[in-house]
Amino acid sequence: MKRNTRKPEQLYVTMAKAICYIREHVGEQPDAATIAKAVGMSVSRFEHAFTEWVGTPPKRFLAYVTKEQ
Repeated sequence: MKRNTRKPEQLYVTMAKAICYIREHVGEQPDAATIAKAVGMSVSRFEHAFTEWVGTPPKRFLAYVTKEQ
């Protein structure tokens, strides 16, 4: 099994890109697989890392952003 070798700084940048992607595509309601692909991660690793870094799962974050609109 290959472990993720991204450094914390890289994950920070990747999660920032994911947040930007979600905000830019909120009207399309992208799923985790689409967002993960956009930032170059597997779905499972993306969901885990996003929840760890942002403090909420991607689906819930998308709901917050949608509500803001």
